[in-house]
Amino acid sequence: MKQAVRGALVPPHPTHYERLGLPETAIPAQVQAAWEALAPGLPPAEPMAPSLVTPGTVETEALRAAAIRLAYRVLSHPGRRAVYDRWLAAQRTRGTGWWQRWWAGIRQRR
Repeated sequence: MKQAVRGALVPPHPTHYERLGLPETAIPAQVQAAWEALAPGLPPAEPMAPSLVTPGTVETEALRAAAIRLAYRVLSHPGRRAVYDRWLAAQRTRGTGWWQRWWAGIRQRR
């Protein structure tokens, strides 16, 4: 897990900024340029037949592509980006969420 400022925990998964390889201060033109650089290498957004999914390869690539598409969709829209930035800041300052404390309590009881 990553450690943030003041020792608070941030989500263990990459942020939308990290997925696009951008700093959090990126301007809209940088978001667009990052998307244009990443988009050609992504597989199509269409769902694949279950028989074509090879565990650990195609499925992982499809999930990665979906995460990159979501990151672009959030960061390219000013309103969505503002909400995401507030959520990310709250995660960094508040530390773990209630569900993480709850899950830690369940795991300690086992």
